[in-house]
Amino acid sequence: MRIGIDSTPIFLPKGGIGYYTFYLLEALTRLDSENEYILFTTSPISRESDNFFISRPNIKVIQTHKALQKWHCLREKIDLYHGTNFRLRGKGRYGNVITIHDLAFKYYPNFLKKKFGQFLSFLKTKRDVEKADRIIAVSQSTANDIVRFFKIDPNKIRVIYHGVEANFRPDIGKEAIEKVKRKYQILTAKYILWVGTIEPRKNISSLIKMYQQLETLHGDYSLVLGGKYGWKYEEILPLVQSFSGKIIVTGYLPKEDLIPLYAGADLFIFPSLYEGFGMPLLEAMASGVPIITSKTSAMPEVVGDAALLIDPLNIQEMSQAVLSILEKASLRSLLQKKGIERAKKFSWEKAAVETLNIYREIYRNRKG
Repeated sequence: MRIGIDSTPIFLPKGGIGYYTFYLLEALTRLDSENEYILFTTSPISRESDNFFISRPNIKVIQTHKALQKWHCLREKIDLYHGTNFRLRGKGRYGNVITIHDLAFKYYPNFLKKKFGQFLSFLKTKRDVEKADRIIAVSQSTANDIVRFFKIDPNKIRVIYHGVEANFRPDIGKEAIEKVKRKYQILTAKYILWVGTIEPRKNISSLIKMYQQLETLHGDYSLVLGGKYGWKYEEILPLVQSFSGKIIVTGYLPKEDLIPLYAGADLFIFPSLYEGFGMPLLEAMASGVPIITSKTSAMPEVVGDAALLIDPLNIQEMSQAVLSILEKASLRSLLQKKGIERAKKFSWEKAAVETLNIYREIYRNRKG
């Protein structure tokens, strides 16, 4: 097969969808030498960290405008096209696959910018979901949302979980941890960590208010917000500034800093209001960090029994969970062990094999 992939997210500073596309493609092109992969990107392809894609013999990279992907698919005789980021910008001769990561817009439209633009984008995604031969949902929660909001036959949907990279592990040396603490000016011996993009859906304001209330922790624990400022970040600036030196916003984290930052954390807390999956949860579990997260959307599905689940809007409940983990060594140890074991159930190799099986299923069914 000649498989076309919408790969623009891997050639940009990576967020969740960028890492999904990157790791899935890395595993696919490493495990599958039978098929050819044509990667379409609207971004420049000169980033050194992504050069290995260009060097692999079964890969071809085409930089083009998004509106020209269908023309390139025709010219390249693409058998199957995979839209990795909510849309089908190209078309395969024998079929198409689309990945849906979440439907946050339907739950929290007030948390997204350009509401009218988001509504149009939703309609376009709905159209593409209806056209696709198979839909990949990154969790059962997202699959349920697709059926609910798009009125799609559940038989078209396949749930394929994210994996976690092997570099996220608990046995990171103290030197690497101290180095990253110095870099981001984490001055306390211990710290509570959150990772993501700072935006309203992530519920950072509730997290900061919880930290404010737990005054007894301030001498020993910093609150580290590991990620860049996103939309409406201004709302939390006064809260952060009022705790100068105790609440640290790192900005965008390169992977080489993120790995030791997880490993050095005493607690990972992720009180998001809604997630289609929640990749930081996997990374934290693999890093051996005890976790508190929300009992909403896909988060319980990801962590299983390896975390304490809370109502993200109940600050008192959040506070009690934090104190339970920090004050009870036995609970902390139990969650660490459970998290490490649960993370082993998720791998990019498994995700790649399951994705490849979908490609083959469509190709066989359509080609006969």
